[in-house]
Amino acid sequence: MKKIVLILIALLSTNLAFAVNYSQPESAVYDAVRQCYYISNVGVQGTLDGTIIKRDLSGATENLLPDFLNDPKGMVIVGDTLYVTDVNKLVYINLVSRQVVGSTQISTLDIFLNDIAADLNYLYLSETAFGRIYRVPINNPKSYEAINFQGTLASPNGLYFDASLNRLIIVTFHANANIMALNLETMELTLLKTTDTDYLDGITRDNVGNYFISSWGALPQTPTSGKIYKFSPDFSSSTVYASGFNGPADILFDTTNNVLVVPISGDNAVRFIVLGTNLPTPLLISPVNNLTGVGNSISLVWEQVPGAASYLVQLSKSPAFNPIETEIDLQATQYEAINLGQASKYYWRVRALGQPAASDWSEVRNFTTSGEAIAPPQLIMPPNGELYSVAKPTFLWNSTPEGLYRFQLWRSATLQGRPIIEVKSLMDTTVSLTTDLIANQTYYWRVQTFSGFNTSEWSELWSFHVANKVFPAPKLYYPGHNSHNVPLSPIFIWSNQNADNYGIQISKLYNFNQVLYKIDNLTDTTYIHPIPFEPNTRYYWRVRSYSNTSSIFSDIFSFVTLDPTGVGESPASFVVRIFPNPASEFINICSDNDFISQYEIFSLEGKFIVSQNDLNTNEILIKTNHLPKGEYFILLLVGNQNVIKRFIVF
Repeated sequence: MKKIVLILIALLSTNLAFAVNYSQPESAVYDAVRQCYYISNVGVQGTLDGTIIKRDLSGATENLLPDFLNDPKGMVIVGDTLYVTDVNKLVYINLVSRQVVGSTQISTLDIFLNDIAADLNYLYLSETAFGRIYRVPINNPKSYEAINFQGTLASPNGLYFDASLNRLIIVTFHANANIMALNLETMELTLLKTTDTDYLDGITRDNVGNYFISSWGALPQTPTSGKIYKFSPDFSSSTVYASGFNGPADILFDTTNNVLVVPISGDNAVRFIVLGTNLPTPLLISPVNNLTGVGNSISLVWEQVPGAASYLVQLSKSPAFNPIETEIDLQATQYEAINLGQASKYYWRVRALGQPAASDWSEVRNFTTSGEAIAPPQLIMPPNGELYSVAKPTFLWNSTPEGLYRFQLWRSATLQGRPIIEVKSLMDTTVSLTTDLIANQTYYWRVQTFSGFNTSEWSELWSFHVANKVFPAPKLYYPGHNSHNVPLSPIFIWSNQNADNYGIQISKLYNFNQVLYKIDNLTDTTYIHPIPFEPNTRYYWRVRSYSNTSSIFSDIFSFVTLDPTGVGESPASFVVRIFPNPASEFINICSDNDFISQYEIFSLEGKFIVSQNDLNTNEILIKTNHLPKGEYFILLLVGNQNVIKRFIVF
């Protein structure tokens, strides 16, 4: 695939011969006084061949000073001084005399100074190897301090000083990279966003507050895996602004000329992208929208755009173009899409590329290939949109005749970047995680079915939340597991977890794929269902507790309701007697048939009072004079049946 040509070779002229060439360019700054750019060049790592290249607005380049630097990286201009990080030292260059006027060795250790930013009083240097930020007084650069975050800041890279909130924005260079904020008054470090992108390098900001962040892409990185992301001012949303880069480094937004400057270290090149001067949007010709019955190939055709150097074509099975099946840059106005899957719906769009800028995307059209369509899987658990406390959830979905599945887990509902977990060619309809997910995070998951070239659409996208505190699940008491002849309007009882409230679910299916009744915000640990259940029918029930967050679900108990000919309070209504009732000193419980092997007493609110096991008797005497006045439940195990009775203490 050709590289995406979102470039400007020269701002005012495209026919100039460059005086010097870039060599692993790392960062760029704009000098508004002298109206030029400075680009740091690492050269060969570890050798004294690092340079600063000066580039004027006509595109002419020259070395700012003779070779003096090792591996220069981040740069910032304060007054007439250009400050540069170079391995383990800070170098100061006077832009009037074009001479190095001093340096500060930050450490004798093997540290990795990277980017640099400045406020009115200090310079801030990112140190990637040990996760530090160095603060250097501008009026005394020989003095400095290391801000050590004790492991909470991993691989800091690009820096941006946000003057409006007096904070330093930090992007990190690792998988699922973070965007952090350092309060420059309190020195408190906070997490702004955990991204779905990898190995962030540079960060800059445009005239209206949007952030641009460069990413090298996921491992293994390729010559086209680098991207530029555009984030909203509060980092709540992002889009891929440009892609196809080979190691985009510390990018710059030149607010004077409205130019995004992208040093591309892997290509020894710098791209200048002018914003706000778009080409006309391409008009799509064929195929017509919503075409069906397409074979395994089709020609995509669009009108020529005046001034376009090439066109970028994207093909995806997702209307959001994430993920992208095909992305290609070509000069023709036609693309032959081949090896298409059967019974699959594809979306496509085109963008014109040129100098100095790119067009908006065309309209989105779709077509569907022939073949027997496969229905997407239906997700079962974790429940959609609910709090979910365990850090290692088990995922479950329904089976399909095709029998092969693809599972994805994301941190973002927009599905940008790549999934944090992806499992392909699954034969089972479940996935169990072996490592903990991050607490207090919301996750998103989906599943796809496929067989050969025939692939279903993705399932719905479901979400769940991993809480930062796990509450124990309630213990179920009545109806007991696998109990029979349960009344058609039974009372449900579970243990008290000292929670704010509880939620109960009742289903005819063990996997709760269809929940018949879902009742939340129950403040008691008992519940009487107001609508009679169907007779002689098996039901399943489970409970969870809520206190700011939720517990995991309890065990699943099943019960079978009374046969239509059955009557009574419980399966032993006529053979288990309790007297006196009401009682003051004691109650006596008798079973005319099976032995009573154990009992448990609960308050009306479901609070456990007392229990006794291994009785094996037909009659028991229980003292009640120590109990407060009120109503109680007693749960008896008579033979192999659970029997529940009420009694009153006065």
